Amino acid sequence: MQHKTQMTFQDIAQFDGDQIAVVGGVKNLMKELGASSSDLWKIHPDKLEFLEGFNSRTRDQAYDDRVRALADAMKSEGFNPEKPLGGIIIEINGVKQLRIFSGYRRGEAVKLANKELAEAGLPIIEHVPVVIRPVGTSILDLTAELVVGNNGDPLRPHEVAAVCKRMMRYGLEPKEIAARLQISSAQYVENLLLYAGASPAIQAMIEHFSVSHIIEVIKEHGSKALDVLTDTIERSKKAGQKPSVKFTPGRLITQAVKKSASNLHSAIGVVTKDPAYASLSEETRKVIEEAMAVIKQAQEKEAALVAGGETQAQTQAE
Repeated sequence: MQHKTQMTFQDIAQFDGDQIAVVGGVKNLMKELGASSSDLWKIHPDKLEFLEGFNSRTRDQAYDDRVRALADAMKSEGFNPEKPLGGIIIEINGVKQLRIFSGYRRGEAVKLANKELAEAGLPIIEHVPVVIRPVGTSILDLTAELVVGNNGDPLRPHEVAAVCKRMMRYGLEPKEIAARLQISSAQYVENLLLYAGASPAIQAMIEHFSVSHIIEVIKEHGSKALDVLTDTIERSKKAGQKPSVKFTPGRLITQAVKKSASNLHSAIGVVTKDPAYASLSEETRKVIEEAMAVIKQAQEKEAALVAGGETQAQTQAE
């Protein structure tokens, strides 16, 4: 029976990047590690040490499944030289040391593959390619690479949200974060930060709902967001189904209102023209007139957009 890994949530924004300073001395340290070099440094898997707490991927079943798949591939094909690990040289207690900051799953996979190869009496993988980042590489550079350096297997939205939160902690604004992470919209970054800044209980709802839905609920319900998400799960269970947004409290009513909006608009127009309209209470008429005012304002904006488009088209034709 396959063991199911419980998804865990680590706030990687707490990683202390202030203590990370990329230093030189690569050749001397590589000599100490017994590493060889051509275009890439070739390091024995046993010498690989990871930058603890830096990995942005959530440790869940999907993570473990990927490590397993990579290990199986490596046992038959070796380590893919076209996908080297990323490393930095840092000083720890005055001693220069290599730390891997990119390629955590591949690093885990090669160690798992070697363990199983050795147990089977087969030759192990002797060397792994590593690209060492140069002196002057900043913690912001390394953090941005968590997102932009994973195009082959992109981070999931909640993982990108954690990276955004860490970069905000380093003093960047949403617009700057978007530029660093090659995200087209600063608003999207702000939405991700809204999720990343929510309580651990709300963040954990990623096991049931998409980040976009959680953000939508946070925006609409504020402090009641967790109650709404919890109620959604309970309503889904009562219906004998997996948690689904269609069971969100009030969602059916909202959908019905949207669906009948056109009819409601027409109905209000009929009511205001009815001779008995004047006999309604002032409070009731105020509610109706405010609703009509919103619709009228939207109609005027729509008309202005259409007129503007027609004017632009006419100008271009001339």
